[in-house]
Amino acid sequence: MNTVYIELILLDNFFMDFVILYYTVRISVKNARLLRVLLAAALGGVYSVFAVFCDILISPVFKVAASFILITAAGGVKSLRSFFVSSAVFYGFSAGAAGLAVMLSYMDSGKLSGKFINAPALRYVFFGLFLFVVITEIFLRRKQLCNEERCELILVFGKNRVKLSAAVDTGNSLCDSSGDGVIIADMSEVLSQMDV
Repeated sequence: MNTVYIELILLDNFFMDFVILYYTVRISVKNARLLRVLLAAALGGVYSVFAVFCDILISPVFKVAASFILITAAGGVKSLRSFFVSSAVFYGFSAGAAGLAVMLSYMDSGKLSGKFINAPALRYVFFGLFLFVVITEIFLRRKQLCNEERCELILVFGKNRVKLSAAVDTGNSLCDSSGDGVIIADMSEVLSQMDV
């Protein structure tokens, strides 16, 4: 008989649930709140631990009910249509994850049972996906410059000093023929401040 560690069941299911729920919310709702997805995935991990000890939780009725709770907790269903779309996406990703789990279980000589797949390779794959998602979300959520942000631009040409009200470039990457960045200014505004 193989020893099954509760913390591994919790971690494996947390990582897998997080990845499935994150992409479900990202595709169906578009706006993923990382904390909500983390909490929903933790809830799914706890459910999986209880399912190991309580056979009734493995029944399809309880699994479907639990999946609906996780989908709602992760994405905050806004309408019946969005709930059905989220559910379809969730079950699509779940089927893919189940196929990956079975494949990695056989490749890793893991033991496949009705309650838990003990395949370390699966744990590493989903942990890697978890890290990828979290790092990507942190990178995407860093403070970006706003279009409305304005600043004062002071240019010095020899003895001439030109003061302009400027808008911050938010990434249109304007450059000249040599690849250097450019500043667009109203020529009459510049000339009115220069001694020409």
